[in-house]
Amino acid sequence: MNKLRWRSCAALFAAFATAVPLLFATPAGAATTTDVVVTFTTAQAANRVDGDRIAPTVVSLQADHASIDALEQSPGVIAVEPDVTFHATDLATQPTDPCFSGPASCAGLDAWQFDDLGVSALWARTHGASATIAIVDGGVDQTVPDIADKLVAPEIDLSQAKDGPSDHGTAVAALAAGAMDNESASGGIGWESRLLSIKVLDRSGTGKLSAVAAGVVQATDLGAQVINLSLSGQFTTALAAAVQYAIDHGVVVVAAAGNDGTDTPTVSLPSGTVDGGYPARYPGVVAVGAIARDHSIAPFSDFGQWVDVFAPGVDLPAPVVGGGLEAFSGTSAAAPLVSGIAALVASSAPGTTSAAMTSLLRSSGVAIDGRAGAVRVNPAALATDDALFTDGPNSPVGVIDGVGVAPGGSVLTGWTVDPNAHDSLDVHTYVDGVFAGITHATESRPDVAAAVPLFGAAHGFTVQLQLPVGSHNVCVYGINVGAGTNALIKCVTMTVSNAPFGALDGTARAAGVATVSGWVIDPTTVAAARVRVTVDGALVVTQPATDPRPDLPAFFPLFGANHGYLIAAAVPPGPHTICVVALGSPGAPSTGLGCRSI
Repeated sequence: MNKLRWRSCAALFAAFATAVPLLFATPAGAATTTDVVVTFTTAQAANRVDGDRIAPTVVSLQADHASIDALEQSPGVIAVEPDVTFHATDLATQPTDPCFSGPASCAGLDAWQFDDLGVSALWARTHGASATIAIVDGGVDQTVPDIADKLVAPEIDLSQAKDGPSDHGTAVAALAAGAMDNESASGGIGWESRLLSIKVLDRSGTGKLSAVAAGVVQATDLGAQVINLSLSGQFTTALAAAVQYAIDHGVVVVAAAGNDGTDTPTVSLPSGTVDGGYPARYPGVVAVGAIARDHSIAPFSDFGQWVDVFAPGVDLPAPVVGGGLEAFSGTSAAAPLVSGIAALVASSAPGTTSAAMTSLLRSSGVAIDGRAGAVRVNPAALATDDALFTDGPNSPVGVIDGVGVAPGGSVLTGWTVDPNAHDSLDVHTYVDGVFAGITHATESRPDVAAAVPLFGAAHGFTVQLQLPVGSHNVCVYGINVGAGTNALIKCVTMTVSNAPFGALDGTARAAGVATVSGWVIDPTTVAAARVRVTVDGALVVTQPATDPRPDLPAFFPLFGANHGYLIAAAVPPGPHTICVVALGSPGAPSTGLGCRSI
């Protein structure tokens, strides 16, 4: 989905030919095409164009000038925009930085953000174990201690460069939800929250609109409660639609304000200067600026009434690719701290919308001297809000600590215990307000036994639900024993899709043969999905993805391992573009897994 499929203009816009037939005559010679992103009024209108679906109403494609003109005048089209570039919002780290070469040289670097925020008071109420934070960024190094074993799915790479993990994405992920107590001089605010990494930027910190927008939508569809966007660029209708899609599905969207040191950020283009600071400036997004140790707004940070909150963003210790540390600065560093706080709140107060989270963070914040309306986040104040952390001394307690995809629906896992009884409990599940069944919480959970040794380990549960395509509100209750009442463990929003998902992991070429490899899962069935491979737009082969992938069951245990593909295609000499598309069940949309130049 991140790389455009090549089609002739006539094929791309055939659906519009009846409305504007004269504009689709193929001229002599090849027309000059450009990458564009088209936003439609409805999903039905978007279905009329053959391109890569970014969001239900957004499609990316290649078009020449005549076709663009025709699209702009066509019914159902809101905007046709160039596939512009977005940039990471960090400050460049120089090789002379005292922490650039690794932990041994970082003795003087301290994680000052934890004490400054007073986050320990919030940790006393919640560890955020049931929340997933999506890092839509430059990819993460899964081998660093702060990130190892934190990902809930294999990283999805939507970037053009396919150049591996970045220092920026690794640092952002660790600051949001990095593990603690691992002998690393960093760690994250939501240290028990889970991570979902979607790579949309290259290692230099740049990426295309089409990738960023697609990353936001995929993070939403994969169940993230919080999306962190430590990147910035110009206003686009397409990204606005993708962000609104996330917000409409109950996701809290957090974005870095930018590092221009102004209240009116701009982006310079060959055609002139346009407004900048997006996606932070979109309605409903938590816009985050950076403060220094003295609680003043950092000189580089953007500011103004549109910046919702400020957080530490100067010289934060964060891991980089390979496991070293850097002193990370920028609104890119401040945003994941707020994402971690949002994950802590969302795990205990499910249903907190992005707008409500913004209001909570602002109303509990501390005013910044000399800056009208500017506040810095204050997790300690949030910890005193009992409305966010309702409980009862005799009622069941527990968590939902896993939400995932199941064949034909969704699955969630967790645990529950009753303070008055050591026996295993029942949990009742409701879907969209309708009773959906009883599950016995008898699965072994050694971590629960370690935390409350008198209760034993048999308190875990797995709830698998068959659900129609769409968004559903799923609530799980622990059924009380003795004194107390039945207790809501948590409500979660589960978005069920019938579109296949997966990844194009690699390509190779030798002796006139190109190979592509990766994995794909059809969410409606355990059976193998089909993969379609094209070279320069021409179909080469369609075959099922049945190769063993031992890594997949750890992320998608209900689907098994046989969902990989390794496909060879003969190619003549010269440069070519090879693309892979996942084909789902009959009637389900296809999913572009990407294209590579070979």
